[in-house]
Amino acid sequence: MVEFVRNAMLNELEEMKRRMDSLYAESFEAPASDEHGTDRTEQEWEPAMDVLETEDSFRLFADLPGVKDRDLQVEVAEGRLLIRGRRESVPAGTDSSRLALCERMGGFFTRTFMLPADCETDSAKAVLQAGVLSVEIPRGRVRADSARKISVRAE
Repeated sequence: MVEFVRNAMLNELEEMKRRMDSLYAESFEAPASDEHGTDRTEQEWEPAMDVLETEDSFRLFADLPGVKDRDLQVEVAEGRLLIRGRRESVPAGTDSSRLALCERMGGFFTRTFMLPADCETDSAKAVLQAGVLSVEIPRGRVRADSARKISVRAE
């Protein structure tokens, strides 16, 4: 009887270990799509940003690692600064490889900021350097509401 109980307990422990190993493996496996079939490597995301206002300028800094200047649009219209773009997603894997972890989403992003009334949008500059977008808009006179794209210079 003692041997039977012992074997039953070992079988239960063995089954529990098998389930724990399976759960552990699943938690570190990044499926190519979620339960709705959406590609997990390609989603809308929101970059981190800092905004600095001084008497002389309105400055914005956006963390955009992996975004190329050709995939980035910066424009001003109707008193707003619009930043939008796309980051390539990480390949999901091939026949000989699989994506084991996916924390850096690719896909589209859009951020919009209201500008102070005295921003001189005609003099706005945008620079993408080392994965950080810097946009500087001088302040001084009341702006004219004209839409315009700001060319992004990559350094």
